[in-house]
Amino acid sequence: MTKQAIERLDSAESHDRMSAIETLTKLDHPLAYQTLIEALRHPLLDVRTRVAIRLAQVKETKAISILLEVIRDGYRDENSILLGSPDKALRQMGNVAIPDLLEALHNNDKSIRRCAAQALGEIGDAISVPELLEALHDEDENVRESAAQALGEIGDAISVPELLKALHDEDENVRESAAKALGRIGDNSALPGLLEALYDNYVNVRMEATEALGRIGDASAVPDLLKSLSGDGGIKHVVAKALGRIGDASAVPGLLEALNDKDDEVKESAIEALGEIGDATAVLGLLELLNDVDINKVFDTKNRIELQLEYLALSNDVANTLVKIGDAAVPDLVDALHRKNWNKREKVIEILGDIGNAAAVPDLLEILREESFLRKKAIEAILKIGDAAALPGVLEALKYNDLDVRKMAIKALMKIGDATVVPGLLEALKNDKDSFVRINVSELLGKIGDTTAVSGLLEAIKNDGDQEVLRSAARALVKMGDAAVPDLINALQDEKISTRRKGIIANSLRQIGTPEALAAFNTRYHNK
Repeated sequence: MTKQAIERLDSAESHDRMSAIETLTKLDHPLAYQTLIEALRHPLLDVRTRVAIRLAQVKETKAISILLEVIRDGYRDENSILLGSPDKALRQMGNVAIPDLLEALHNNDKSIRRCAAQALGEIGDAISVPELLEALHDEDENVRESAAQALGEIGDAISVPELLKALHDEDENVRESAAKALGRIGDNSALPGLLEALYDNYVNVRMEATEALGRIGDASAVPDLLKSLSGDGGIKHVVAKALGRIGDASAVPGLLEALNDKDDEVKESAIEALGEIGDATAVLGLLELLNDVDINKVFDTKNRIELQLEYLALSNDVANTLVKIGDAAVPDLVDALHRKNWNKREKVIEILGDIGNAAAVPDLLEILREESFLRKKAIEAILKIGDAAALPGVLEALKYNDLDVRKMAIKALMKIGDATVVPGLLEALKNDKDSFVRINVSELLGKIGDTTAVSGLLEAIKNDGDQEVLRSAARALVKMGDAAVPDLINALQDEKISTRRKGIIANSLRQIGTPEALAAFNTRYHNK
């Protein structure tokens, strides 16, 4: 098989050649391995490439020079997506490739030097740093750029002085890569150079310097970044994000001003940054932003739809930021609830629910007393907060005419209810006209398990006209167990109760399963 595979390496068909390489790779035979080594100098490029990739996987250093040449020449095997690229093969070799790659940094071919620098960065071993620092002074700007990138990927602080020098390189791409590398390293000693780079003539350098300052996170960069935010450098959205990442409250006034920017991306980044900083002084400005778009005054259908989509995105961004600010935002949000003529109260209610601070509950309960669609939103918010102080107000909501409000009230009571709500629930079980409400009230009474509800549940079994209500009341009584047995047994003797309803009562006794309950169940059916 080895001999046949060797012969197929010279086939005129690419498929046969590739198949031969795969066969030789799998054969555990010295001749097969030696053949692959020799094939690194095969006259056909596709053979050399495929063999080099396969040998790299077993960390054969003889493959390195071929891989570098292939990368230099930009060759890509049409099947490399399945096999793996030469770049990936070099990375997979790891540290064993470092000596050859360091030597390649001094190759006469600038493309080889550039490839070596890139590969060393991807391998990421600090042993390469001295040679990469030397490569920062290479005559070719592409090599200098790759060396700067590699130093950033390795992240070694000893690179900072030379990278700071590279911020003054004549080539803008080298300066850009140096700024990016300094951000990845994250050393404070780079601050002066990066602050200077904020005023570079090349926009990408300014952008990378800005991102680097955000990564380092030193508040001393805020004044210069605020100058960039108020300027016209085309990177204001990046500046806003960097200020958010630094997280210093002194940036809040400038970010609030950026909320008025005509560029939606700048506005969006400023909103996000204010959330990262989390300072309560931003709340009023963010709330005012919700008033920027008055959709009701737009009569053109096309523009109206566009504005609705814009406002939806804007309001969601503002809401997420206010939720991030959290408890500190609650006082101003509560104040906004009382602006009766303000059409954004609905959003404020949602935000208060998402923040989850119980301090908002009294004001949300006030909303419940209003005759408006906001009642449902207020109960949804109370449901999220889950504070027991809201129980009386939520119970009162069970008497409202709006069925949706009553449904939401039940959901809230299911989450935060306890025995104190039983009387109100029993009243709803008896009087509510909607079977959905009565069914869910029965289930809630069973969940609470207070035995004072037994007679009311039994009354529902005797009198309610909805079959599902009967079943849910019976399930609730079963959950109460022993405490319900005497009343259930007495009900079996009540001549006013229909046979069908007595069957439901008897089945509840059977499910409770205590000796007394089973005796009553058996007596009924024995007598039958």
